[in-house]
Amino acid sequence: YKEYMVYTTKTADYAVDSVYQENGKTIIDLQRVGEMPFPIDVTVVKKDGSEIIYNIPLRIMRGDKSAHTSTQMVVAEDWPWVYSDYKLQSDVPMSEIKSVHIDKNVSFADFDRENNDYKL
Repeated sequence: YKEYMVYTTKTADYAVDSVYQENGKTIIDLQRVGEMPFPIDVTVVKKDGSEIIYNIPLRIMRGDKSAHTSTQMVVAEDWPWVYSDYKLQSDVPMSEIKSVHIDKNVSFADFDRENNDYKL
């Protein structure tokens, strides 16, 4: 991250593009809009108020993030840093999802937070 943060003007910006159901799974289409790859957390808020955090590490990382809250955390498949899109699969039925948020806890420097939320 140092190379990107210190020596370039590239920004980290991720977006929730769409949410849909396919083969019994909820698919959350994510886009890396900015040029800086970053591991992200995606929070799925269910209609009953409970939450699941999906941590998506980058393939170039060594390891992943451990849970820092009592909220259920799932480590998703690595996001290859060279791809600008990613399909997150969730076992939560789409009918039970209220909203999806990238970086709900505002813990990284996302350039445009307007594209981080998706309400169903």
